[in-house]
Amino acid sequence: MYPAGTVPRDFLHHYARQFQTIELNSTFYGIPTASVVDGWRRKVPDTFVFCPKVFRDASHDDSPVVALKAMRAFAEVISRLGPRLGGCFLQLPPELGPLQRVRLVDLLDVWPTELPIAVEFRHPDWFSGGQLIDSAVATLQAAGAGVVITDVAGRRDVCHSTLTTELVMIRCVGNNLHPTDRLRATWWAQ
Repeated sequence: MYPAGTVPRDFLHHYARQFQTIELNSTFYGIPTASVVDGWRRKVPDTFVFCPKVFRDASHDDSPVVALKAMRAFAEVISRLGPRLGGCFLQLPPELGPLQRVRLVDLLDVWPTELPIAVEFRHPDWFSGGQLIDSAVATLQAAGAGVVITDVAGRRDVCHSTLTTELVMIRCVGNNLHPTDRLRATWWAQ
């Protein structure tokens, strides 16, 4: 994929000449500095967009003070992407179900409305009959948040067909070369 001899600092430059977007999983593990975000923006063409995963302290920390502070700090830094921000996504922990919906409401309440965000639900109780349950839909619509539809082997519930806004993110997750990985990716591409 990269020209021979490409050094790591030039990977994004070359990647962005082949693809139009990238999921930033690294942002889940730490909030990038302003200079790092500015560097990302400079290395890509005007048509390229980033889809960063929200920092895990916002989504996975049990302390509301820590979570809300992390959500605000992440939004502030990632907003530097400007028009290169395709949409952020908040991946909820697998143990966070509808009974803890207030945590999601609080996070979305502090998220700047001008920044696009989608939510990835993982607890099985958020789903019923191939759709998100009504309380999830209402929560996202009230916040202007989109959805993440996840296609992963072994979890057909998370490959739901619910839309809440014009923003929808489709994540095709490989599973150690599961026999269905290539088939599912081909289906989405078509």
